[in-house]
Amino acid sequence: MHLRYLKIMFAAITSLMALIYVTQNVANPEAAHRAIIYVMSGADHTVYTNSFAPQFSDPLLGWVVVCVIFALEYAAGLLLARGYGTCGMRETPTQLLLTNPRNGHRLAVVLVFLSGLVYLA
Repeated sequence: MHLRYLKIMFAAITSLMALIYVTQNVANPEAAHRAIIYVMSGADHTVYTNSFAPQFSDPLLGWVVVCVIFALEYAAGLLLARGYGTCGMRETPTQLLLTNPRNGHRLAVVLVFLSGLVYLA
């Protein structure tokens, strides 16, 4: 029973973290755009000069990347919040998270990972 409460706490905390983080980014879109352009342009990359991701400094493409990151962060926060609300509603303890459409924990983790890859590339 304690494991269930730990899962609920984990889902609630990570959902709040994702939603607060995306809210902070939406409140400061210019700073987020500047950071994306700085990272994606490859400026001051002295150790890893070559990257698997293309380097660009186009402002329009920077805004597209910022919008994708915001959308992925927001989706992850909402999916985690939805999973938090349904943690105690499973019929049997052997159900996997993705077999029950009400739970979106694994998809939310994948979305957080993808938004991190887009940001760090």
